[in-house]
Amino acid sequence: MRFSGIYKISSNIHPDRCYVGSAVDLIGRRRDHFEELRNGKHKNSKLQRHYNKYGEDDLEFSILLFCREEELIDTENDFIKNLNPFLNISKTAGSTLGVIPSDETRDKMREAWKTRPPVSEETRRKQSKSQSGHRGWNKGWVGWNKGLTKETDERVRIAADNLSKAKKGCIGWSKGKKLKHRSLESRQKQSKAMTGRKQTPEHIQKRIVKLIGKPSGMLDKKQSKETCDKISKALKGKKKNYPPWNKGKRGLQVAWNKGLKMSKKTL
Repeated sequence: MRFSGIYKISSNIHPDRCYVGSAVDLIGRRRDHFEELRNGKHKNSKLQRHYNKYGEDDLEFSILLFCREEELIDTENDFIKNLNPFLNISKTAGSTLGVIPSDETRDKMREAWKTRPPVSEETRRKQSKSQSGHRGWNKGWVGWNKGLTKETDERVRIAADNLSKAKKGCIGWSKGKKLKHRSLESRQKQSKAMTGRKQTPEHIQKRIVKLIGKPSGMLDKKQSKETCDKISKALKGKKKNYPPWNKGKRGLQVAWNKGLKMSKKTL
């Protein structure tokens, strides 16, 4: 079970020095504070320097007030204004707004980066060893230009330039033409003109010819009864050179309605 509220970290040697904060989980926040201080990685430089000088026994963690989570920031701000804690870098709860490093601090940071020692070979080996076994995000990928010669690359570059110019200057089918976008009014007029319009049989025939070619002379031509009898008589007795589609498939074909119970409603 966790408790939310306002806490204070105060010094026994210097009672006027304290740190005020808020947490959703007070027990977890206390653990995190002292763990970071022991490792020398606390975000609050004032509190870290105090810890390094006086030790952990000098600091005392105490709870000032229990409150609901939605009231934490406002309540912490009230305590900071009233107590004016020395170890708080930011004077606004939940924000680093207004924290401006001094010129001396900036010079120290700049010199620290300049005088940073180079990474030793042993450290590089350790870093390499720690990263070994991790599959890179691009492992197994082949470069898009792998296998391309210099001549091929040049052709690709020229083609890309031409394509870019074509897109910018509309070179191609629209060269020399001034493209216009039809207005909404123009589109509505065209839609109204085409509404309810029926195509003539001649126009339909032209479209059929354009799509499937010229129709044969037998299209729409009806054969007489005598011709039908002659064709039927000629086909009788002829052997088929192709097997039926379902030959040899006995037992494999299942009727679509097998197992269904037919009722009057279904019929």
